[in-house]
Amino acid sequence: EVILHMGKHRLIAKESSIDMHSSIDQAYDSLKKQLTRLHDKANSKKRRNFISDFFQPIVKFRGRGKRKREEAPGKIIKSNAFAVKPMLPEEAKLELELSRKNFIMFKNADTGEANVLYRKESGDYALIEPNF
Repeated sequence: EVILHMGKHRLIAKESSIDMHSSIDQAYDSLKKQLTRLHDKANSKKRRNFISDFFQPIVKFRGRGKRKREEAPGKIIKSNAFAVKPMLPEEAKLELELSRKNFIMFKNADTGEANVLYRKESGDYALIEPNF
């Protein structure tokens, strides 16, 4: 039996056989698997926490439920997620008409490129296509 204490984690390997050396080898393999799993888990949590911390909007709360954004030049203060489902510009126009937003970003089903469709003040719609 081998017990390793690593901070708040405890790894335990119990093996028994007629040959002591094979039991030690089996216990070693068991601990190695547990350490690998623990390492992978720790790395994935760090990555997930880094990503969620990095993309959090910067917001200060003041008063009763009022929010004030921190104004800093060059910083992203709000982010939106857009669906990447392919659609035609006509479909994007219909979706934009149903929403209260001024623009929509979508993947063009014809070209496979990211496009932006926005509503102009005149009531018309303009399509922005990448030109690389």
